[in-house]
Amino acid sequence: MLLVGDVRQHQAVEAGRPFEQLQEHGMTTVALTEIVRQPDKVQKQIVEDLAVRHTPEAVAQLISRGKVIEIAEEHQRFEAIARDYAKNPTGTLVISPANRERCELNLLIHRELQREGIVSRNDQQTTVYVSRADMTGPERTFANSYRPKEDIIRYNSASEVYKVKAGDYARVIETDHETNKITVCFFNGRELTYNPTRLSGVSVYYEAERAFAEGDRLQIRAPFRAKRIANGELGTINKIEPERIRLAMDSGREISVDLRKFRHVDYGYAVTSHSAQGLTFDRVLVNADTQESARLLNDRTAYVAISRARYDALIYTDSTLNLSEALSREIGKETALGAIQDDEREKKDRDKVVQDRPAPQQPLPFDHDVEHTPTHPEPAQTRAVALPTEVPIEISRARYEPPISTESAQTQQEALDRGVNHTTALEATQDDAHEVKKDRDKLSQDALTSQQQQQASLAETQTHPEPASTKEAELEIEGPELDLGGLIL
Repeated sequence: MLLVGDVRQHQAVEAGRPFEQLQEHGMTTVALTEIVRQPDKVQKQIVEDLAVRHTPEAVAQLISRGKVIEIAEEHQRFEAIARDYAKNPTGTLVISPANRERCELNLLIHRELQREGIVSRNDQQTTVYVSRADMTGPERTFANSYRPKEDIIRYNSASEVYKVKAGDYARVIETDHETNKITVCFFNGRELTYNPTRLSGVSVYYEAERAFAEGDRLQIRAPFRAKRIANGELGTINKIEPERIRLAMDSGREISVDLRKFRHVDYGYAVTSHSAQGLTFDRVLVNADTQESARLLNDRTAYVAISRARYDALIYTDSTLNLSEALSREIGKETALGAIQDDEREKKDRDKVVQDRPAPQQPLPFDHDVEHTPTHPEPAQTRAVALPTEVPIEISRARYEPPISTESAQTQQEALDRGVNHTTALEATQDDAHEVKKDRDKLSQDALTSQQQQQASLAETQTHPEPASTKEAELEIEGPELDLGGLIL
């Protein structure tokens, strides 16, 4: 099987995007990278810009070349397109996003060509089948989606159980929502009631009237297997009779169509961008209403429509100002499988982030960082307090000057030596505690001796003048900030 396509053009009308998915999952592909349809360098550059989503640059080029015409009112814009087409109909194609616009443009062009004498004025009223584009595949399995007396069903596959052949047609005559069943009448008069979930491989149409004449352009709107004509092919009516027309196809073939058996035809002047895929014309007229939804007018529509033109592409729009933004809108289909896979990938990524997150580090006993609390004891730092005493108040308020130890330098060196020689944090902690206790005991003993000497000196001088007032004599103790322990005189 050989598949030909372009992932930048429109995705599948039905559910899914099989062409892209096959490539994403490893289907072998060969790419044609050189554009040969447009011989004009500027026109070719515009198409290349649209292919890589450089839409603003492409629109700017079209505007600078005078290829964008603004007509705000819709009917006036359609009439202008019809007149432009009629001036040079050979090799010209009109592209419009929506089916409603396509039908109105086709009728206006048909009448304009009749006024110009290019198409015969002898119309032949013909009943054609128009596809129900509003009905999706899943909706075709529900009975209440069908319209009794209006819908025509074409069975695309055979069923031995229901005695249905591929290509049979039947009209819906009744629906039952409660039992989800429909009743149809085949063209031979046979009626059949069934659950549409059992025969879901169908196409659904409704009838419409068209006035065809010799010289009209027609499009085949469904595969015509009996004549080996593909869906979307175009031709010109050479001869028209009641229930039969003769077409000269653009491919060079001539075919005769019995309208009693095959009614999938319509005017071929204006087509949707979906139908235009694969076509090539010398000149293309594009109807671009910027108020259309993004599903109809988007970057894929712009790429398909402009790239159909070999020499000239002209855009008719309601707003030149909003054109670039409207044609830059990206639209893509998401499949159920793709959504599930994306969700699983996101979950795995979240789990991996949680697993790779580093655990918080616990502070080590010997880690003396400023943000951590030391785990080994340190000497308490307190202010020296007034010693409780029973001597007279005058003596107790005397200035206390503790003796200055002459061994401070030696003691500091010994402490440094001990810190270097320790092999573990525990040993350092124990030794620090021991040394602190020795220093506290020695300091307490020195303080006692000094205090006793001061008391003896004061006792010998009983003729000391009356001390100054308490407020003037009270001084702050300037001793070192060490814990003197429970010193008792």
